[in-house]
Amino acid sequence: MDKSKKNISYYNKGFLVIILFLLIWECVVRLNWINDLVLPLPSKIFYEGGNLLSNSKFYSNFFSTLTNWSVSFVIGMFLGLAIGFISGLNSKFEQLILPITAFFRSVPPIALFPVFLILIGPGKLPIIVAGILGVIIYVFPIAHQSAETIKNKYQDLGHILKLSKYDFIKKIILPGTLINSFVSSRIAASYLFAVCIGGEIIIGGRKGIGAAILEYSEKYQLEEAYFYILIAGLLGLTLDLVISKFQNSFSLKQ
Repeated sequence: MDKSKKNISYYNKGFLVIILFLLIWECVVRLNWINDLVLPLPSKIFYEGGNLLSNSKFYSNFFSTLTNWSVSFVIGMFLGLAIGFISGLNSKFEQLILPITAFFRSVPPIALFPVFLILIGPGKLPIIVAGILGVIIYVFPIAHQSAETIKNKYQDLGHILKLSKYDFIKKIILPGTLINSFVSSRIAASYLFAVCIGGEIIIGGRKGIGAAILEYSEKYQLEEAYFYILIAGLLGLTLDLVISKFQNSFSLKQ
């Protein structure tokens, strides 16, 4: 069994565990071991969720979160790779950027939401900015270390092949850095999704899965709130699976 099929098998087992968990949850509540005012029945959650699926507002919330995630991920990956790559090649830039990244690495992007909210204002932008920062924090160290290691390791090979500095960077350092950095993209993607949901809850925006969770929780409509939580988990799991398959197919081509 190749690695791609093995990962899919793991996910199938994971889905079975989730289904088993929901069945146990249903039984526990129906046996009155936990009050349904605290933990609603999964069957009721899915019933109310079915009603939500017939409402255009659900899809507006869904795609709003997905848009925040996509924009943050693409920009964050590009900036993280670029900054890490340049710092791995240029020692002066490295000395400048490493203290800055070390500082932001110790501050969770979610903790910066109030700051971004004051500086930028409400809406999608503070969530996207915090998301971009979160992705950079995860991608930068891998890109930096990869570029620096490959440069030192294959410098003699570049001399033997009589490669110019530009060709050495383009043909050897850059491809190796990109491949190694893809490893961090999966972690960054999962973390970013949590940042987007958290941002929508903290900022209290009008759209997004997090905003819907907050809205229904405040109205004490727990079935709807829990349905959105389940959707958030399912979407995060799906994104992780897609990126995992992409990484595996890319590594096989290499």
